[in-house]
Amino acid sequence: MTETEPAFAPNPTIQAQLAELKELEALYPVPTWAEVMPDWKWLHESQAAGTFDPEYKYGGLCVAIYNRRVVGTDTDRLQLRIDASRELGIHPERLVVTDFYPNEPHQES
Repeated sequence: MTETEPAFAPNPTIQAQLAELKELEALYPVPTWAEVMPDWKWLHESQAAGTFDPEYKYGGLCVAIYNRRVVGTDTDRLQLRIDASRELGIHPERLVVTDFYPNEPHQES
């Protein structure tokens, strides 16, 4: 690295995603907590009851939830938010987006 090169540079992919996210945010009304909270509640209650993903098919993926149902998955949380927002025609913050990490291997004693 030379003195004229920056120590790091913004990732062009992420920069493009952020620009797209800002465009989507401008198209739709900002959601209220009252609109988003039922989806968070549904997710947490379903996880506690063991009914959300009993087969663990979402392990290692980010999951987008809207109106108490999974509306998309991806390994890229930001791209998932963008794609689901665009597809559903809603503000990106209206989605509940979370990730699930694969189970660690069970070690026999």
